[in-house]
Amino acid sequence: MINAFMDEFQKNIPPALYDLKEVISAHVRSTAETIIKKMDLVSREEFDTQLLVLRRAHQKLAELEEKLDHLALIKDKKTTTKSKAASKSAVNKKDKGKAPAGKDDVTTNSTTKKKASRKDPSASKK
Repeated sequence: MINAFMDEFQKNIPPALYDLKEVISAHVRSTAETIIKKMDLVSREEFDTQLLVLRRAHQKLAELEEKLDHLALIKDKKTTTKSKAASKSAVNKKDKGKAPAGKDDVTTNSTTKKKASRKDPSASKK
């Protein structure tokens, strides 16, 4: 960049200042380099390298976000399954103390009636 500028600058120096061409060129080059350094510019190669690093980091971040979403989904499914199992277990514990419903009720009642009929003959007439 500086070399192209200096070549153009030297072509445009008037013939009267031709003897000072080297002195002027050196001074202009030095001044231009100082200004560019103060601007904290990077070369194209450095820029391209950093761009590549940034793209890789962006891609890795996207992959990690996707993996995190997948793991969160799995965790939610496990939590939901555990909640359902816990609810079912709580219902089973609640019902455990109660007499079973359905077919077993009949058996219990008939057993109770048989026991009652042995003790009291009038219970069998009911």
